[in-house]
Amino acid sequence: NGQIAEFTETDLKILTILVKGIASAVENVHLYKELEYLTITDPLTHIFNFRHLIKSLDYDMKRAKRSSRGLVLMMLDIDNFKDYIYSFGQNEGDELLKAVSTILTSNLREIDIACRYAGDEFAVILPDTSIEEAKIVANKIKNIIEKYNFKKKITLSMGVVSYSPGMIRRDFILKADMALSQAKREGKDRICIYS
Repeated sequence: NGQIAEFTETDLKILTILVKGIASAVENVHLYKELEYLTITDPLTHIFNFRHLIKSLDYDMKRAKRSSRGLVLMMLDIDNFKDYIYSFGQNEGDELLKAVSTILTSNLREIDIACRYAGDEFAVILPDTSIEEAKIVANKIKNIIEKYNFKKKITLSMGVVSYSPGMIRRDFILKADMALSQAKREGKDRICIYS
């Protein structure tokens, strides 16, 4: 037709209202995603928190019930963490926790889930993993931590348990924690498998 459409003042006002509405909707989506991230993430280490551990365990345990694939829960604790803080201060203790978190996430598969459990304790969910494969992962992480250039040598105590059908979440966590406690009792700096 060759005609050029002209926008009136009313068209411009309508367009301005639409753009503001779209911008507000985009900002709300961004804020929702940020809020969701904050509810499942530990603010210090930026890995998943206890809340996400529970949600993920429930999902992975249901999945493990339906298939014959293995599922392993690993609990780990930084040995003598309080002594480290006493020697170097709380800020260095926080830096140690961040470094351990980074080492965990960078040495696990994409499907594995690392969480800060509490204080200086971490939990790792290893889907589709046998207990033998979990031992390899645990030793790898333990060795990397021991060789890392911290203010002093750091060791880990680790408890590892394999999921078995009929196990409920509470028992799964409790057994991993019992294996971790055994590692501590036996002198720290070791990996104990719940049997």
